[in-house]
Amino acid sequence: GVIGTILLSLFVLHRGMEGLISVNTFVVPVMFLFMMVVFLFNWKTIDIHTVRNIEPIYHGSWLLSSLSYVAFNIALSQAVLIPLGSKVRDEAVIRLGGWFAGIGLGLMLLMCNLVFLQNLSEVSRLDIPMAYIVRYLGEGVKSLFLCVVWGEIFTTLVGNIYGLTQSLEESFSFRRSTMMIVLFVISYFCSLIGFPNLVGSLYPFLGYCGIFLIFCLLLKRVPVY
Repeated sequence: GVIGTILLSLFVLHRGMEGLISVNTFVVPVMFLFMMVVFLFNWKTIDIHTVRNIEPIYHGSWLLSSLSYVAFNIALSQAVLIPLGSKVRDEAVIRLGGWFAGIGLGLMLLMCNLVFLQNLSEVSRLDIPMAYIVRYLGEGVKSLFLCVVWGEIFTTLVGNIYGLTQSLEESFSFRRSTMMIVLFVISYFCSLIGFPNLVGSLYPFLGYCGIFLIFCLLLKRVPVY
């Protein structure tokens, strides 16, 4: 599966920014649509009073975790947003896109968390809890949802490989294809660590790095010309 994903990623990245936009244009709306379907299927059973009184499993700082999650997403998205933003000359378009993306992601997270909290006892220890919840819609829908989850991971992979390759091109004289292959080899060995281990250790670290990045962005604003 990992090798197949790498080969498909190389094919998409061969098309450059056009390939990245095409993949995201398809995967992101499908993911949002799936969340809408799951939420609407469960909304009659969601009891806000029950959700508010659930005993928390995680006893850390919810505020720091929230900021870390937002910063994590912003940090990773820079790999695509920076080269994409440089192609858009109208700053109003960029700002509007940011609002739509932020509100859309926020709504999707809200729906996702309400469904999770309603099924907390069953999904709290699962690696992919939403796969457990969508099984009520049928095995076919569950398999399709897992494909969408893979698509989300795939778009993150190609976006970051693309952005990292562009950054490395400024410091090294290697061919782009060579650098991509090296990065994919490193990614393959990282995948052997396991997704839960990466989420539990690497994601928080990248989140704290993202907080530092946001702080730097707030200090100096560079307008688009």
